[in-house]
Amino acid sequence: KKEDVADMSVSQKVITTEQLALLYGSGLSSAIATFINSSILVAILWDVVAHDDLIAWFSVLLLITLGRLGNGYFFQRDQSAADHIQKWAFNFSALSALAGLTWGAASLLLFVESSVTHQVFLAFVVGGMAAGAISALSPQKLPIITFLGLTLLPLSGRFLIEATPMAYAMGGMLLLFFVMLVISALRIHLNILQNITLRLESQRQKSELEESESRFRELFEKNRCVELIINPDDGAIIAANRAAELFYGYTQAQLLSRSITDINTLSDAEIHAEMQLAKTEGRNHFLFKHRLASGEERDVEVYSGPLHWNGKQVLYSIIHDVTARSLAEEKLRIMSQAIEQARESIIITDREGMIEYVNPAFTVITGHAAEDAIGQTPRLLKSGRQSSSFYEELWQTILSGEIWKRSLIERRKDGRLYPASMSVAPIMNDDDEITHFVGIQQDMSDHQELENNFRQAQKMEAIGTLVGGIAPDFNNILGVKTG
Repeated sequence: KKEDVADMSVSQKVITTEQLALLYGSGLSSAIATFINSSILVAILWDVVAHDDLIAWFSVLLLITLGRLGNGYFFQRDQSAADHIQKWAFNFSALSALAGLTWGAASLLLFVESSVTHQVFLAFVVGGMAAGAISALSPQKLPIITFLGLTLLPLSGRFLIEATPMAYAMGGMLLLFFVMLVISALRIHLNILQNITLRLESQRQKSELEESESRFRELFEKNRCVELIINPDDGAIIAANRAAELFYGYTQAQLLSRSITDINTLSDAEIHAEMQLAKTEGRNHFLFKHRLASGEERDVEVYSGPLHWNGKQVLYSIIHDVTARSLAEEKLRIMSQAIEQARESIIITDREGMIEYVNPAFTVITGHAAEDAIGQTPRLLKSGRQSSSFYEELWQTILSGEIWKRSLIERRKDGRLYPASMSVAPIMNDDDEITHFVGIQQDMSDHQELENNFRQAQKMEAIGTLVGGIAPDFNNILGVKTG
């Protein structure tokens, strides 16, 4: 039976269980109706039908009715009825068929050929039982169609066998009554099936919604990120998690009594415009300054978008404090500008010496464009004026983590040589491992020219001093010679 259950889809299994619950739930009222109608029928026919037939028929009907009640009792007690669904469905259908067969047997055992009145009364009672069974047996098609067929068709056939105008009329009416009851039963069955399906779907959606809300609530409350639920119409804070309390310095009650305009430093009009952007999903990422309870202002990054909350559209906002990042980005911007605007050539290479960055001054000094230099090595500046030991010393120094600084001769892109002062330093990561090198180079051409001019001036000054010192002596000698 477990294999049979496994073949059924989960949804069909649940629907069948609900159908059986309705069928078995009406067992007591069906038993009472069966007992009352059968007792009345036996009483009316007592004087015209053999007592043995009446008692036998009534006893069988009562036994089947008791069996149906007992089966219903055990179904209600079965905690795992859903796992034995086919067993209970078979039991109910079989007992319903036996009940219908017993009522159908009345057309043979209780049919009084000599009394049209008793025949009509029998048809009335049997038809009443068939009509009454619709509401009780319609949750499933098999039990109701089986019961109606076994109950009405034998009696209809019995009337037709009589072959009298009245019998034909009664037999035809019972056939028509059977068709109408089947149609009605099928309609009721479809309505019951739709109601069960809608109810189960509603329960499923409600359960999923409650589970989703519970999961969202747990994530919302326990999330370490600052989270706010905001009414986009007036900016009122509808909900705030624990992280929001800690960040803003307000209690839960204080936050819920405030509007986002009390926290955001923008004007009310600007805040409303930003909320409308978030509401219409025109934008979901924002950078603001938020004011804390202490009066301190913090840079925040906000991700906000529409969310249905208790039947209303609200804004679900996740807020990150990016003050430290903003300060770091500002420092990085200043450093970047300093490197970009520096007059010295700056080169950054990876650990193998491949150039990854050059600043504009590099192009001014060397003539090599950035796109030409990146991916190359500093060898493109090599003039050949330095020995191989010079560069070996450079690598040994920087690979040991030290700063190397020397003067050297480099070559520009056009082939002209220029003197330079160069320093190279290693760049370390958090684990003190070398990842990159940075080289700073200064063009010393102007400095060297000034130095040469200075030396030339010094030479001329020395010559002047020498001439000034020997001129009197030379004049004296010339004077004596002249005299």
